[in-house]
Amino acid sequence: MTNQSSSESTTKRRPPGPGPHPRKHVPPPLPPEASGPIYLLVPEAAAIARTSVMTIRMWIADGRLATHKPGRRVLIDRATLLGLIGAARRGV
Repeated sequence: MTNQSSSESTTKRRPPGPGPHPRKHVPPPLPPEASGPIYLLVPEAAAIARTSVMTIRMWIADGRLATHKPGRRVLIDRATLLGLIGAARRGV
């Protein structure tokens, strides 16, 4: 007979991980043949721009980033977002 307490034998250890919060969703890359406008949600736009959701919301409030609002969702055109990011990186 082994000398283990009952709590040690019944508890399972969680593997080490990033913590209690899941990873942020980063949209997959688009295929080159994708055509037409592609719209992103605010968190997806923040992940692509590598910035916070609040920064995206400030860009929208300042008028730097146009949105489409079907119902309660706020959608951002991906091409417009990439243009804004590119202009900011070029210093325009």
